Amino acid sequence: MAVASKIISSIVTPGLTQTDSTARVPLGTIVHTDMGGVAEYGQAISAISQYAFSILYDGGSAEMATTTLAADAGSSKKIGCPQASIASAYFGWFMRQGTFIGRFSDDCADQVPLFTTATAGELDDAT
Repeated sequence: MAVASKIISSIVTPGLTQTDSTARVPLGTIVHTDMGGVAEYGQAISAISQYAFSILYDGGSAEMATTTLAADAGSSKKIGCPQASIASAYFGWFMRQGTFIGRFSDDCADQVPLFTTATAGELDDAT
C-alpha cells in the first residue's frame, strides 16, 4: 500500500514521485508534506530503487545507503528515501521525515534503532 503524501509548501514543485533528467528546483530544496513529512530534492549518483534508503551528500547528490558509505568519513550526510525509482544522473525527492515507505530487513523489531546494512538501500535493527 503506497502512502499518498502531498507537498503542502507554498512553492510550486514537481510531485514527490516525479523524476526528471533536468533539475526542476534547486538541489537541496526542502518541502513539507501533508503527512508531517519533509522531503529534500537531490540528484542520483547511480540508479536508486524505489523506497531504498539513500545517503544525501552536501551539494545534493545521493546514492543508496550501505554500511560502508555511511561509515565513510567525509562530507556531512543525511538519510532520505525516494518514493519512486530515480535513474542515474536524474533528479527527484527524498523523504527525510514523516510518514513514507522504506525498505527494511525482515523481522525488524518495533521501537528500536535502525542501521544500514551491506544490502544497498536496506535498513535493519541489527548492526
